[in-house]
Amino acid sequence: MSLKPTFFRKFLFSALIVAFCTAFAFAQTTVSGTVTDASGEGLIGASVIVKGTSTGTTTDGDGKFNLSTSEATPFTLVISYTGFITQEMNITGNQSGLTVTLADDVIGVSEVVISASRKAEKVQDAPASIAVITPRKLATSANPVDPTRNLVNTAGVQIQQQSANRINISMRGGAGLFGTSVFPILDYRSLVGPGIGTFQSDQAGLSNIDLQRIEVVRGPGSALYGPGVTQGVVHFISKNPIDYPGTTIEAMGGTLNTIGGAVRHAGRSDNKKFGYKINAQYRRGNEFTLDPNNADDAAQIAKFIPNGGVFQPAVGPDGYVDVTLPPTQLLSFADLDSDGDGNPMQSFWNNAAINGTLEFRPQDDLNITVSGGFNSASSIFYNEQGEGLSQANEVWGQARMQKGGLFFQVFGVNNDGGTQDNPTFLYQTGNRTPVGRTQFESQLQYNFGVESFLNADFTVGFDYRFAGQDTENLVYGRNEQDDDFSVVGGYAQGKFELVEDKLDFVLAGRYDRFNFIDDGAFAPRAALVFKPDPRHTIRGTYNRSTSTVSNLQLNIDFPLSTIIPGSFDVWLYGNKTEQTFNNPRISWFNGLLPDVPVEFAGQAGLPLGVPFTLVNGLVVPQIVAFLNSDPNTQQLAPLVENVLNNGIDATTLGTTGVLSPGFNIFDGSPLGLINAPISAIATQDNWEIGYKGLIGDKLAVTVDIYNVTEKNNSQFTAISPAYILLGNDGMTPGDLSGLPGDLAGAVFGQAAPQIEAALIQNGMSQQDAQNTVQSLMPLIIGAYTAGGDGAINTPDPAFGGATLQQVFSALPFHATSPTDQVPPTGGTHLAAGYRTFDERSYWGSDIGVEYYINSDVSVFGNYSWVNANEFMQSVVGPDGEPIGSPLPTYLNIPKNKFRLGLIYAPSSGLRGSLAFQHDDSYFASAGQFSGNTTPRNLVDASVGYTFDNGLAIDFTATNLFNNKYRYLPNMPEIGFRGIGKVTYTFGTEDN
Repeated sequence: MSLKPTFFRKFLFSALIVAFCTAFAFAQTTVSGTVTDASGEGLIGASVIVKGTSTGTTTDGDGKFNLSTSEATPFTLVISYTGFITQEMNITGNQSGLTVTLADDVIGVSEVVISASRKAEKVQDAPASIAVITPRKLATSANPVDPTRNLVNTAGVQIQQQSANRINISMRGGAGLFGTSVFPILDYRSLVGPGIGTFQSDQAGLSNIDLQRIEVVRGPGSALYGPGVTQGVVHFISKNPIDYPGTTIEAMGGTLNTIGGAVRHAGRSDNKKFGYKINAQYRRGNEFTLDPNNADDAAQIAKFIPNGGVFQPAVGPDGYVDVTLPPTQLLSFADLDSDGDGNPMQSFWNNAAINGTLEFRPQDDLNITVSGGFNSASSIFYNEQGEGLSQANEVWGQARMQKGGLFFQVFGVNNDGGTQDNPTFLYQTGNRTPVGRTQFESQLQYNFGVESFLNADFTVGFDYRFAGQDTENLVYGRNEQDDDFSVVGGYAQGKFELVEDKLDFVLAGRYDRFNFIDDGAFAPRAALVFKPDPRHTIRGTYNRSTSTVSNLQLNIDFPLSTIIPGSFDVWLYGNKTEQTFNNPRISWFNGLLPDVPVEFAGQAGLPLGVPFTLVNGLVVPQIVAFLNSDPNTQQLAPLVENVLNNGIDATTLGTTGVLSPGFNIFDGSPLGLINAPISAIATQDNWEIGYKGLIGDKLAVTVDIYNVTEKNNSQFTAISPAYILLGNDGMTPGDLSGLPGDLAGAVFGQAAPQIEAALIQNGMSQQDAQNTVQSLMPLIIGAYTAGGDGAINTPDPAFGGATLQQVFSALPFHATSPTDQVPPTGGTHLAAGYRTFDERSYWGSDIGVEYYINSDVSVFGNYSWVNANEFMQSVVGPDGEPIGSPLPTYLNIPKNKFRLGLIYAPSSGLRGSLAFQHDDSYFASAGQFSGNTTPRNLVDASVGYTFDNGLAIDFTATNLFNNKYRYLPNMPEIGFRGIGKVTYTFGTEDN
């Protein structure tokens, strides 16, 4: 009997199907169970992943999970959850009903972070020095107003508390006053505009009650995050609505008339696949201000509002602010000085924010988040050019998606930079300085593993950043039409397991292209991460970071400080083009006298034609009036008037005193005529050895030792040298006797022969003419010596209504050498700008320890050091080679600083913290805020009580003992600040 072919084919096909299904069934391994905390409560959203792969799932609302995988057994499951110690389980086959209990990770050994590699990884595996400010530390922090100040006790972080509401951040390197080389982000969204390079914390919309944790990555991050990230990353991570539903209300009040309120409401669907949240907050308070009764403060205040108010400057046909054209007044001095104390600086600050978020989790490995909001703020700011008031409104939107290893985000920001009704302006010019911007960024990233090749884990990505800006020609002047700023970059990182669970090798690189300098830069990273056991990690890393000057530094073109309105100012010009001295000369402050050769510096002094031109119009009428008052001398009046007005050659009167050599107006260092080349891409090479570990289950230790070599670093400075007249008492404030005395002799020396000749020509004998001239001598010399019988104290429209005495006494310098790039109109301009310097190198270290007495109490300390913070560097020329004599540059940070403290943070009941901060004195080069700082020894404290019903009451004090200090010279003194806060949470807020 034979089988029919049709039957045979059907049988064979069916057998193959059964065999395939059977094989597939046997290949699938299913594991299910529950993840709980120590009390048995299910943990929502805990991660359950097959080790070495991206295969995994998360727990549901009851902490349950169900995982099916085709991975061959045995394999290892990694179970993790933020704030708990990660566990690993060996799986040999199908298992169900597992119960995995995670212990609280108070110390943070198993903390999962996302900021070091732009993806999730254990903190001990990160190829960088990283710290996490946990919810426990946030709850006891003495920083209830600005969330940024939570960083103050983090090793390696320098918080610049410039005033009550103005904070900037720096880490491991030079500290800028206005810009930052740290990269702050909120839920992956950059808080630094790529065009302006600044972080304004009061306009960031950060909320204490919505903050889940802060991740701090110390050291360069350009290999993944792009140009400008030379010092580190600060990632503010908010509470997502699905995992943290509920409602929280906060109210605060305290010293400096500080008041504020905030509300957060979040909800989620029953199946926990959709959530939403809304945040709103408002805060206001008084500022630490300059004291008009303090001599140093009064001298600083004297520079403010030189035109008597705030103005919309006129823009000339060439596109820059033209100080010779009439401006439009926006605010009067009385509007600014509402309390009448003589200080026009705003004495208060305020900010407001509202934002909303929608979160979708349709699948275990898919998360979609859409957010948007509005921020508004008004507060004093400080930059190297002086004080200003920032007032702006900002709207933003963000969408991001994560599907397994795929991540995508896009966000946009529109900031109006301040309006005419609420202007942003500089106090030392009174000019409105808007910097409106439109920012757009997008990022696409994919993470995947290749287990067969050293268990490799790869991350590849692409970034696009754009900033379009509108300054109405008031800040960017001639560059207004060519100021768009964009960066396109791609990056890749590979992590290779050289020895299983022991030794990882990380290699990364990124290339960015810039539109504004038609150039690109490559930033590599390499790291070896050795883990002798899960609680100890030793790292060796190399990072190169890249940066360019900001759009502000590149395009800025405006007067930043007015010395004599309409006659003399400091003009800031960016380095998009080179600043040059092709027409070297010394120009005087009044512009009424011809320039003199630069050879006058250190030799000749002030041409007497300067004071002659200033006082002659005031002196001659008084001499004529005196002669007309006596019938015996009336006939001399026309003759003397004609000689003094028309017969004196001001250029031949000679000079008085000696001009000093050129110097930098901001820090007093010597300065010659050195061109300022265009900007260059700066690099920073960082070599680092680090350790992070837990000793004896109690002591957490972090030690980082690093070396930094910077090339082409850029710093704000004077480009034009300034000159002081030496050896003449006439330039001393309040005393013009010496200068007019020299002038009187020179004027009479020219006038006497002319008057004598005119008298002889009119029929007088030579002897009588000589006698008459001798009788006029006391009158003429006396008039010029006294400045014209009060002329030096007579207001003159030529000086903007100032007197001659005020003109002389108000000036710390009297001449300058302008560059070819300053405007040709509006009097004399001292050029300021940005110089690019050659190499500088320094060593540093960050050491942090925290000892956990128990799960509620810990003591901590950290110490940061650099071996040098002052350098001599040469300016880089157009060909990249050093030019001129070396000039001083500074990091603007202390060589030594340390923090000590105590934290008591139980889950409920009494809580509190105490912290001591010390910073060494150092010299800061920060424009008008340059000089030696004073050592800082400050104490912060907090105490609070958490009730079982969701109510919490906290009291915090910064600078508890009122040890007043100025962060930098010429800034206001900062003293004690106390805040009380009441917070009430109801509904559910899962951890």
